[in-house]
Formats: sequence, C-alpha cells, structure tokens
Amino acid sequence: MKEVKFVHFGDQKLPYKFGFNALEDILGQDVEAWTRAGLSSVRKIVFFGLLHGARRLNVPFEYDMENIGDLIDEDQKAVQTMFQSFLVATEKFTGIFRGAEEEEENKNGQDPGNEKKYQAAPPERTK
Repeated sequence: MKEVKFVHFGDQKLPYKFGFNALEDILGQDVEAWTRAGLSSVRKIVFFGLLHGARRLNVPFEYDMENIGDLIDEDQKAVQTMFQSFLVATEKFTGIFRGAEEEEENKNGQDPGNEKKYQAAPPERTK
C-alpha cells in the first residue's frame, strides 16, 4: 500500500495516510482551511490520517475524536510527525490544482509571468 506510514503513540504502532480522501475529509473544499483553524484541526488531521491509514490496510479503526485527543496528550512528537506528512500531502495536491490553473492560463494567454519569455529580442545595435 503506497504511502501508508506508521506512527507510534505510546506503545501503539498505528498506520496513517494523507491521500486525497483524507485531505478532503480534513479540508473539504477549502484547501487552506487548516491555516485558519486551531486545536480542533490538529485533532481532525490526526483522526483522518489514522482512519485512512487503517482503511487502506483493512485493519479495524476503533477511535473517536475524544480518543484522538488522548493520543495527542500522550505523544506530541507523533503528532509532529503526522503533521509534517500532512503538509507534504497538502502541498502535493494543491500543486496539482496550481499546475492545472497555470496550464489553463497559459492556454488562454493569461499568464503575465510568461510575458517576457515571448517578447521579441531588442534589435542589435550597429556601430
């Protein structure tokens, strides 16, 4: 199973995954929502990462949001590990959207960033 990772919360080794399904559960339609949120976002990131890791490995998932809070209390280093993976996955998927937007802008000739690339070179001066 590609990109399923494991994190240790105390003596428990738990799978987690931040693929498209997890990101949609966490972020919904607003891919930048987590930047404006607080502690509930941390709990949500851990919950859905663990949920989708267990789902991908077809193992039972027996946690609720309150249990996740208890896990977070146990081991903040594990949360940091998961959060780094979440950031990487978020960048990967938002990069796909940015790439599609840039491609569409280029197709429609609306990309001011490439303007200079297509201008004719100035004529050479002769003495």
